Amino acid sequence: MRDPAAKRLDDISEDLADVLRHADALLDEWARFGATVRAQVAQEVEGVATAVADATGVAVERAASAQLANLRAEVALLEQRVRAATRFVADQRATDRRLLGGIAAGVAVAITLLVVLVARSFATVPPAVVPEPVRIEAATATPDARPIDAAVDAFVPEDAPPSPPADAARPPRHR
Repeated sequence: MRDPAAKRLDDISEDLADVLRHADALLDEWARFGATVRAQVAQEVEGVATAVADATGVAVERAASAQLANLRAEVALLEQRVRAATRFVADQRATDRRLLGGIAAGVAVAITLLVVLVARSFATVPPAVVPEPVRIEAATATPDARPIDAAVDAFVPEDAPPSPPADAARPPRHR
């Protein structure tokens, strides 16, 4: 017969083999479960990515259409301003042309009147009188300034201050 310790060791080995078979079966089941979970996660990730891409595309499309609408409104406003400026410039040119025509007509009338005046003045001008030559003699003596000083002293304006007494000294004259 066998030794009880060896039998016990065989029983323990058998039990450990059963535990290992059971652990292998659990690991296989866990691996299948992990693969299933991975597949579901991949499907969900794909679905979320598609939803995000769709939502982003819709948001970008909305933003682009809003920007396009704003640009259309601005272009329409600029177009109106350009048309108004063009009308103003055309009106201003028409006014300038009328004003220029009026000025040209006024200048033509002035020239006509000037021609008439000149033509009449030539018709009524008396014959030219030749002036006699004036003879100027050279002075040999130096002029005396006393008569001029007396004339200046004799002229007294109404609002002039009273003249100094006759015995007062005269300031020297500078020439």
